Amino acid sequence: MNFGCPEHVSEVRERISEIRARLEQLHGADRAYGSAGVPSASREPSAIPPFPIMLGQALAVGRSEDHTVENGFDDLINEAGDRHGLDPALIKAVIKAESGFRSDAVSPAGAQGLMQLMPNTARALGVSNPLDPAACIDGGTRHLKQLIDRFGDARLGLAAYNAGSGQVLRFGGVPPFEETRNFVAKVLDYAETYRSASEEVRNR
Repeated sequence: MNFGCPEHVSEVRERISEIRARLEQLHGADRAYGSAGVPSASREPSAIPPFPIMLGQALAVGRSEDHTVENGFDDLINEAGDRHGLDPALIKAVIKAESGFRSDAVSPAGAQGLMQLMPNTARALGVSNPLDPAACIDGGTRHLKQLIDRFGDARLGLAAYNAGSGQVLRFGGVPPFEETRNFVAKVLDYAETYRSASEEVRNR
């Protein structure tokens, strides 16, 4: 492509405008990083960052989905799953949905680490440093297992992990929050993908 031609320059500018609009739309739909356990409607709005920052964040997310990064915590995930009796594929799926495998992730609401533990939740679980991968994975796994045991269903446990147990009790099921419903569906889909991948490895 000859970028010196006016028509090509115009095409590039139009494409940049499309990308900018799409990033702004995505940022507005999910201002808080990870689920943070609070429905998005109750979160305080945050300013949309400049376009170069949004573009860099989008590229960083793309890099975080590299299989090397995704598999980098498998030992800790498998150990936590064995310790607390929870499917490692589900744990990994929560991490992917919550933090994109970023152990240093901190949401505007204060949720921290791979499994985005809120400060009060982390304290209740005895996790002193949620940014430590081993501690966060163990604490998040224990928390999720407790919720699944309490509600007797993975979907409801995930909904409580996202929106809080009170909301699940209030609505008698998955709360009608778009964020929560998307979170539950996304995690279950990721978990199935991870299970299938593990099955393929075992069958080789």
